Amino acid sequence: MANSPNLHNVQLQSCCKRSLSDINRKMEAANLLQGLIGVSPLIQILTSTKSYEAIHTINSTDWVTLVQAMKAVPTIRKKVL
Repeated sequence: MANSPNLHNVQLQSCCKRSLSDINRKMEAANLLQGLIGVSPLIQILTSTKSYEAIHTINSTDWVTLVQAMKAVPTIRKKVL
């Protein structure tokens, strides 16, 4: 981070290290979730073997709700952390 202070010779307790590890794991999971939400309909469309399956996926996907779900991930991430 641009304005973060540098910390040198700081000894973290094991509980702090575990907490930082947990935070990092949750951040990575949230990032993965956000990406998967966005590409899941596209994967379904591209892997459809028949054109009517792809058309059905396009027509039946609620794109507005999908975008809202993607936008909600940062808020969810903040609440989890």
